[in-house]
Amino acid sequence: MDSQIMTSTALQNDLILREIMSHLRDLSGQPIRVLRDKKAISTLAGCARVCKEFEVHALNALWWHMDTLMPLLQLLGSSLIATPAAEGSTLTVKTLLLPIREHEWLRLLSYARRIRRLLVIDVDFEHVDPTVWMTLAAHSGGTPLLSNLAHLQWVHSIKSATLNVIYITPPAIRTLDAIYIPPRGMHQDQSLVTRSEVVFQNMVHILASRATKIRELVFRVSHTCILESIDRFHSVHRLLIDAAKAGPLSRTFIEKIGSLPQLRVLLLDLPVRTIAHSTPAGFPALRDVTLKGSPGSIDHLLSAMLGTHLTMVDLIFKDIDESELSYISNLLYKLRDCGNSSIEFISLKAIPRDFPKTMYEFKDVLKPLLALRRILRADIELHFKMAMNVQDVHDMAVAWPSLIKLNLFYVEDGQPLPPISCLSTFAKHCLNLRTLELPGLQDCETDLATLAGSPHPLSRIFMAKQFVPSEKLARFLFALFPRLETNVAPSHGPQWRETLETLAALQAGARNGSNGEDGET
Repeated sequence: MDSQIMTSTALQNDLILREIMSHLRDLSGQPIRVLRDKKAISTLAGCARVCKEFEVHALNALWWHMDTLMPLLQLLGSSLIATPAAEGSTLTVKTLLLPIREHEWLRLLSYARRIRRLLVIDVDFEHVDPTVWMTLAAHSGGTPLLSNLAHLQWVHSIKSATLNVIYITPPAIRTLDAIYIPPRGMHQDQSLVTRSEVVFQNMVHILASRATKIRELVFRVSHTCILESIDRFHSVHRLLIDAAKAGPLSRTFIEKIGSLPQLRVLLLDLPVRTIAHSTPAGFPALRDVTLKGSPGSIDHLLSAMLGTHLTMVDLIFKDIDESELSYISNLLYKLRDCGNSSIEFISLKAIPRDFPKTMYEFKDVLKPLLALRRILRADIELHFKMAMNVQDVHDMAVAWPSLIKLNLFYVEDGQPLPPISCLSTFAKHCLNLRTLELPGLQDCETDLATLAGSPHPLSRIFMAKQFVPSEKLARFLFALFPRLETNVAPSHGPQWRETLETLAALQAGARNGSNGEDGET
């Protein structure tokens, strides 16, 4: 009986019910989705019919993320009627029958306030008279129709009917995700701006004036000139722009981004041609930057960021020619002037268009990164052949004493790898290292007696290729890193599985021996 009372009481607690419904809302396991999950919709609709206690929280969760506005309009009931789109036309559009009935208006408002995230697409306006949203906005007496909307995702194509999005966007919106989709089959001339792009440009300009509290902006565009109002979003903290298929990024455009006073996070997917130069007061608050593109375009952007105090840098060189690989090292030297004393997280990924034949040395590519002395995490993925020796490992460990996580991948292509003894260099110099992933290490003579010392906190290690007998490697790792986890993943090969199983047995034996000594004492 007591347990039934406790259960009943718990299900009347607003905090518990809100948490339950939020989990039901995300049944797909994808917290950020474009379209709503049909299973989640059905489940929440069922919960709303259970009892009064469930109804409010289930409906809040059900309407929290909407991928269409048609259900909202349908709440108007008899105030919404269908009329011919044109004289003699068989197509109909939704229009309002004025005056709107009071009880239908109040019902629409009660549901509109529940919407926090909205995807706006053409179909919402295609069969609705353009005056409907304007009339509803005016009917609310200056109060935004979607007063609690925080995240608007707006997909703009050739139809200009999406101008109606202006009437439903509240000034307090925090996130705007705007995507321009060129008409299907139309050849994109980078020197011309279409009428549809001009409409998109005007909407961005109006939103920049109305939505003054936006903190996150996401744009995918075909021309950067349609974002000429970008510098009007003064409160933006996070900016993501996919301009990979746009024309050249102009110097003026980069200067406008650099003038945003609160911009802390920047992600740019760059076109091949980018023009920029160093601006004395550019990017005053920038700390986290991700740049995708060719070495030349990334080089121009880094030139515009000289003097900044970056803490996180993610560089992705995609679809590059072999002739551009040697350029990467010179480019990386610029990081010394973009936060030499502040960069803590570095991520570097290079994907050539065709697999290069040239073999590169570690010092020819990655040596500039060793000048960054405060690195805590390094993720390096190089899809070309590179040679690395014991001195390179030593230089890396000495240069990054605060290192917590290192993921290093390159194509070894049969070249000699550093010996397993070099792991002791990480144990000696990187005292906070927790995760270490390497392409592989070569076998060598080891003396386990010389490895005794303070237990190192490294908890995870992985080698893509194993050239050391499993038992020997396990004993070496146990002597050097006794706290290693031994969980086996599906991606692990049979030899690495054997190494982890042997390591687990050594750890179990050490624990049993310790327990035995405690018992005797």
